[in-house]
Amino acid sequence: MGGEPRLSVVIPVHNEEEALPSVVNETLDACARIAGRGPSPGGCEVIVVDDGSSDFSPKILARTSGIHTLRLPCRRGYGAALLTGFLAARGNLLGMLDGDGTYPPDALPQLVETWFTTGAELVVATRYTRDCRHRPVARRLGNRVLRTLMAHVTGATVSDPTSGMRVFHRGLLARMGRLPHGFDFGLAMTVRSLRLGLRIEEVAVPSRPRLGTSKVPLMREGIRFAAQIVRSSRWPASGEGTSWAQRPGALPVSGGI
Repeated sequence: MGGEPRLSVVIPVHNEEEALPSVVNETLDACARIAGRGPSPGGCEVIVVDDGSSDFSPKILARTSGIHTLRLPCRRGYGAALLTGFLAARGNLLGMLDGDGTYPPDALPQLVETWFTTGAELVVATRYTRDCRHRPVARRLGNRVLRTLMAHVTGATVSDPTSGMRVFHRGLLARMGRLPHGFDFGLAMTVRSLRLGLRIEEVAVPSRPRLGTSKVPLMREGIRFAAQIVRSSRWPASGEGTSWAQRPGALPVSGGI
C-alpha cells in the first residue's frame, strides 16, 4: 500500500498452503479499508513470515503481490516468526494474525479503531464470547483451564489469552522483555501486560474452522502454556532485561511493498 505505513500486519505461517491464499487476500482487503481511516491516517503493510515451510506455501507467497515476504531458513517457532516480522515492520502500530484461517482478517479495522478510541495498550481478538462451535472441545476446555490459572496467579484474565490476532503500538514490545519463540508468545504478552497493569480491550470475532492441519500438539503445548503463566506471573523479574530484538535470522525472499 502506498506511503509510509501506519499499520504493519505480521502473519506467521508454517505449512499453511490451504489457508494462505484466502488469509492473505482477506488481509489485503482489510488493509485497503484501514488505509487513510482514523485520527492518524496512513498506509498499511502486510508482512508474511514463512517459518521454514516444506509445502507449497513458499510458492504461493512468491506469486502473491502486495505483500512483503520474509523466510526463515528452517523452522524457528511461532514467536520467532512474529519477532522477525515486527523487526522488519515500518509501522508504529503493529498487528499480528495467525495464518491458519481461524481469525477473520476483516475484523482488523475494528481492532485498529478500538486501539485508537479506547486508549488500550493492547487490543485482542477473542473467539470465546460468540458462537465458538468451530473450536474443538479440547481447546475450549484448555482455554478455560488457562483462564482459571491466569486469574489465580495474576488476579485478572481475558477470555482468549492465547489469541493470535492483536493490535498494539510497537513500543509495547520494549516493555515485554524477551518473549518466547514458541506458541506461548501471545500468552506471555497477555500475562505480562496484565502484570504491568496495562489496559487490554477485547473485540469479539466469529470463530472459523481451521484450514489444514493444526501444528500445535495440545498436551505438550498445554504444559508449556501453564508454565509460561507461572513464569510471566512474576513479571517483571530481575535480570530479564527489556530486549526483545533477538533477531531469529530472517532471510528476505521478496521485495518491498
